[in-house]
Amino acid sequence: MSLTKVYLDILTEINNNPISINILVEKYKITTRAVRYYIDNINYYLKKYSIPEIYIKNGKLYFCIDDNALISFIDKIPIREYLLSQEERKQYILFNFLFKNNVTISRLERFLNVSRTTIKNDINDLKKYLNNFDLYFYLDINKIILGGNEKKLRHLKFLNMLQYVSIESNEVNYIKAVYPNEKMELSILKEYISKIDINVINDIIVEVEKKFKSEFSNKFKNIMSIYLIATLERIKTNHIINKKNNADFLIKLPEYKKIQYIFNHFLLTRDNNKNYKYEILHLTEYFISEYYNEHFYENKIISEKFILKILECMNIPIEEELVNELIRYLLPAIYRIKNNFCIDDKLDFYNLDISIFNKVKLCVNDNMSYLQEPLREEEIYYISKIIEKYIYPYDKISLKELIKIIDKNYNSKEILIEKIKKKFSKFIYNDIKDVYDISKILKRKNIHILKNNINIKNILNNFLADKYINNKDIDLFANILNKFGQYFFIKEKVFLISNMYTNINSCENTSSVHLIVCDKPIIINDKEANILFFIIANNKTEHLQMVSQIMKIAEDDILINDIINQKSSENIILVIEKYYNK
Repeated sequence: MSLTKVYLDILTEINNNPISINILVEKYKITTRAVRYYIDNINYYLKKYSIPEIYIKNGKLYFCIDDNALISFIDKIPIREYLLSQEERKQYILFNFLFKNNVTISRLERFLNVSRTTIKNDINDLKKYLNNFDLYFYLDINKIILGGNEKKLRHLKFLNMLQYVSIESNEVNYIKAVYPNEKMELSILKEYISKIDINVINDIIVEVEKKFKSEFSNKFKNIMSIYLIATLERIKTNHIINKKNNADFLIKLPEYKKIQYIFNHFLLTRDNNKNYKYEILHLTEYFISEYYNEHFYENKIISEKFILKILECMNIPIEEELVNELIRYLLPAIYRIKNNFCIDDKLDFYNLDISIFNKVKLCVNDNMSYLQEPLREEEIYYISKIIEKYIYPYDKISLKELIKIIDKNYNSKEILIEKIKKKFSKFIYNDIKDVYDISKILKRKNIHILKNNINIKNILNNFLADKYINNKDIDLFANILNKFGQYFFIKEKVFLISNMYTNINSCENTSSVHLIVCDKPIIINDKEANILFFIIANNKTEHLQMVSQIMKIAEDDILINDIINQKSSENIILVIEKYYNK
């Protein structure tokens, strides 16, 4: 007889909290008889350690001791009296392969006191999990080694360290492990981390802050310190990253030279025969990511709004792939502009249609108010190059012609069009111009006129929770708005947020637009909002179409004032329909 995690979870759950046996039956998918058997086993150990036992009264389980006494009881359980579940056993095996050398099946077999077949089955199950990280096991002189994608291997080490470790300055803090399996894993981690000089890691981060003339958040410094443990360990054992997809861009950043100098000074001079170029490029990207984290929503939303206005100005249909490619270029471009550095000194205008460049430049200048920094000729050139690829229909087929070919054998033209556009957008010239009318999606039931003060969390709970967004996601949504709400204003007093900005899925498969009109402004990050649009989209294309249309509405001051002055949702819909019909 041994204790298990389920036993201890039940004990923790019922302590000072009487629970019906039926609740445990439903929660753990077991029988009433099994629950009673569990209680008998738990009581055996409680009695052994002179702790009051669980008793059953009127179908409920009762157990009452001080929380600290319960923690102390669990903490003192010897490993020999604890039976690992299959998941706990696999996690322990994974820890061995991640953080120990010379791992053999025989050693695992002896330590875990299970059969060789059981260990092999666990390893086979782990293979499926490791496939998600492009990792695999291989044999090397009778030893099993974990290998594969070097970057993802470090990431997996990082994720598992993050559960147990936090680092502040040069101090390593470990969580208080209570469960026996946690102690086993923590023991492996402590041995692993003891081989790394934490002082060096702290010195590296301090030097990067000095070179960047910036102060990183404590959260970032903790994450970066833990990741550097895995990085330095892998470098030390001659596992070197030797490629980086965006190397050409990163190597031109001034930050790369700074990181290169720091790592050469602290670490890499030990072996001049090694090429650490790509290691430094990866670390450069991670360090400058702190900038992107701080400004992610600001830059992403600025970029998206600006790009939608450029496409509107040039009368180019909104295509998800085109918008994504422009955003991928513009996000780092904003960073370059703010830091006043360039990628190319010379721009090859011979390979660009100058008429497109001039039109893009004109549209950029007309919509510069959407950016915080003016674009330079370099950025306009590259935006023009991207747009040029999508303007000309050479080597593309007409979407109309494609639909004609297969329309006879397909029941739903709309579904067909969307599937073709989504999967083959790069190969199709979209000569079907959609007129996207927001009034067709904005329903009366989703328009709310508020007379009294209300905060953003209450709006989410009252109008979106459960019906459109799962309750569990409301807090996430609210936290994002509390931290970054100022970036979601598309105009003074007009606020727009989409579930696509937050990676939150809708409850249903239908898109919707919600309009909140407030007599008294709602305060969001010290900014006032009288009109709030909430978009629930099923995909990025729907999101982009709706954002584009709402931006047009927001630009019409007369329309906005008309909306604010209406007394009913019916009248608001009539005002918006009139806008589309004029």
